[in-house]
Amino acid sequence: MNNETKFEKVVKEIVKYVVIIIIIFALAEILATLIYKNLKGKIEVESLKGSSKEETIKNISSNMKSLRSVIDKMYIGDIDENKLREEALKGYIKGIGDKYTEYFTKEEWGKLNEVVSGEFYGIGVYLELSKDEKNIVITSVMKDSPAEKAGLKSGDILAKVNEKDIDSEDFENVTKYIKGEKGTKVKVTVYREKEKIEKEIERQEIKVNSTKHKMLENNIGYIHISTFTEHTDKDFEASYKELENQGMKKLIIDVRFNTGGELEATKKVLEQLLKKDSQIIITRDKEGKEEVIKTKKGTNKNIEIVVLGNNYSASASEILISALVDNKVAKFVGEKTYGKGVIQTIVPLSDGGALKVTTEEYLRQNKEKINKIGITPEFEVKLDLKGIEKENPDDKKDNQLQKAIDILNENK
Repeated sequence: MNNETKFEKVVKEIVKYVVIIIIIFALAEILATLIYKNLKGKIEVESLKGSSKEETIKNISSNMKSLRSVIDKMYIGDIDENKLREEALKGYIKGIGDKYTEYFTKEEWGKLNEVVSGEFYGIGVYLELSKDEKNIVITSVMKDSPAEKAGLKSGDILAKVNEKDIDSEDFENVTKYIKGEKGTKVKVTVYREKEKIEKEIERQEIKVNSTKHKMLENNIGYIHISTFTEHTDKDFEASYKELENQGMKKLIIDVRFNTGGELEATKKVLEQLLKKDSQIIITRDKEGKEEVIKTKKGTNKNIEIVVLGNNYSASASEILISALVDNKVAKFVGEKTYGKGVIQTIVPLSDGGALKVTTEEYLRQNKEKINKIGITPEFEVKLDLKGIEKENPDDKKDNQLQKAIDILNENK
């Protein structure tokens, strides 16, 4: 009887969240212009009464009770009730058939939110597997980070985190061990050559810089954007100003392997490169309603730009590329982009999880679709991966970058 009561509670919880998810789709118009928005206010379940959706919910509940009855009678293992609920919600959303629409558990949403915000609490190190893939190595230490203040250095081999021995098999989970609540401490043991070093480091807010920059030959500036977070526009502005101070005359923007990010940040980057009221994209919602998205601010900068992209440049990266090319501000070098021409809205839910739901598609200025098609470069150059050494990249061996430099050098 107790098991039955517990199950009834689980079913009730599942039905409650399924109802919320169904109603969220009805609110898609309101959420359409944003890539992230907190859902405010309560959603009344009664609004589904008498609809076919209410019947769907009843069928789900009935089917789940039947399934659970069989499991309780026959399954020999232990059952995690919370895991059952989470996986049921995931399965329900997966049934939509859209790979970009998905339910996130509380833990998964926390990780995704770190990506969206570009912030987390940790010590500030970048990690990679060693060449022989036997150890985890600190490849770089963020400036002014807790790790730098503690004396950790690039090349240190990670041996322990809080007394847990670390090896290559822990690579996917090691950041989870290092991250934690702000102000808490983590004990890190590293080997530097033959020396064993132990440090107790206080976790602090870590802001991941999403841009890197350098000056190339003939005063050609280079800015690489790794992702679009809440801070990318400020990161880009800082990189651009530093290159300007060094005498930059022309610019290469690299969004290769950039799979996207926050739409608002992308718009703010474009406002630093386009004139005011320049068209960025056209969005189209589920009702077919179109909206032209334009820059609210702008610049009078007149600098020659080449943008680099490849098969992994997606979503926000494709918006950046298309806006620069369609406004005749930049030339596009590289490979055809991924082709993710849809926008998702992230809706936090009351269980601490979230729903990421596709709410719009976006089009280029001429209403040309990007989704499942991509953007074809004006100068198509297949990247020679063999020519690029990961440990010590050489610009001369990057044939796509060299093509961009050649184009900019044509008009000295």
